[in-house]
Amino acid sequence: MGLIGRVSELLNVERWKVEKAFERGTLQTVRASFPEFAYVRSRRRFAGFEKGTLIVPDDGVVVPGFPKTER
Repeated sequence: MGLIGRVSELLNVERWKVEKAFERGTLQTVRASFPEFAYVRSRRRFAGFEKGTLIVPDDGVVVPGFPKTER
């Protein structure tokens, strides 16, 4: 099962919604990371999670949004 399927299963969200979120850029992945994880990238919430939330499906972990850093 790929990242989309694992995120869908962990968050209990339909697969097509997760696919659409990746297409729109609402969710983004860092493929070089291990374990592979996704994070909520846009200002829009996804499945009730705020921007900056990390989703690590292999470990069954969802880390709430990180505080914004000042530039």
